[in-house]
Amino acid sequence: MIDARQISVSAVIPTFNRAHCITEAVNSVLAQTMPCDEIIVVDDGSSDDTLAVLSTYGNKIRVIHQQNQGVSAARNSGIRAATRDWVAFLDSDDVWHENRIADLMDSIDVCPVCKLIVADIRIQTGHDRWKTLFAIRGIDTKSEKTVIERPLPGPALGGWLSTPAVAARRDVLLTVGCFDETMTIAEDVDLWLRLSSAGPWVVSHTVVADALRRNELTSNLTQQATTSPLFAMRARERALDHASLIPTFNKDEHRLLRKCRAGIRREIARQLLKEGNVTQWLTQLIESARVGKSLRAVAIATACLLLDPMRRYLPLRSGDQASFRRSDEEATSLNA
Repeated sequence: MIDARQISVSAVIPTFNRAHCITEAVNSVLAQTMPCDEIIVVDDGSSDDTLAVLSTYGNKIRVIHQQNQGVSAARNSGIRAATRDWVAFLDSDDVWHENRIADLMDSIDVCPVCKLIVADIRIQTGHDRWKTLFAIRGIDTKSEKTVIERPLPGPALGGWLSTPAVAARRDVLLTVGCFDETMTIAEDVDLWLRLSSAGPWVVSHTVVADALRRNELTSNLTQQATTSPLFAMRARERALDHASLIPTFNKDEHRLLRKCRAGIRREIARQLLKEGNVTQWLTQLIESARVGKSLRAVAIATACLLLDPMRRYLPLRSGDQASFRRSDEEATSLNA
């Protein structure tokens, strides 16, 4: 058995214009009860005082400066520069708990051949109000550590992963291709799906990080994802399409991916109809039936064909709205 004490870990922190909070992130890594072997901060072309702030750490951290290319490129630069066995991610506006690396080693002890380890994270939902991601997702936390041999049906598709609580073997990250730098959102989901084909994961139910809510301007991409549901849906569609090309998934996993791909296309179709694009709405419904490759997918697409225009254009009584809402949810469920 591999001794976790012989395992080395690189912390990778991408940052952009975070001079006001990068010290909190770096200090949380330096404060670990079991120290990180390497701390890499990738500055993605900051125009504020981020580099000056980072220079105060001297040789405690390794700083890489690059032209602004986006968070995926920054993370990938950190992965390529890392020299240790595992890469643990942290965003520059979040913080690790002091047990983060110790919990990672405990998880490796449970399954020395695992490829990815995901732990729980606290999310700030308001002033002095917190909730864990696993609680939000309704994930059973009775077992301290859970080994999942085939991660696709559960964590990879269930929204269990938040980047500051994820660590993966560096060689596996390089093998599957790291983060897709052409994707501006859902690039993490895209990578998790690809990593789910690489081997077993360990799910640790220990809270190892805080995702902080800060009063700062969001990026144009974040604003676009928030204000344009279609933008976010298209990104998820692309991630699922990428995963469908992986040959190492088994028959059941490919069937599940087909259902998910059909489901996201029905969501896109409904959004297009809301925006008045009837032609593309119809095209997406036909596409959902095609990628679903089942009579069920055809039946659901047909139901949407009949119900969506009624829901979009006809004034409904309150009781009817509930009925159509149930049909809507059933028709667009990713697991339909």
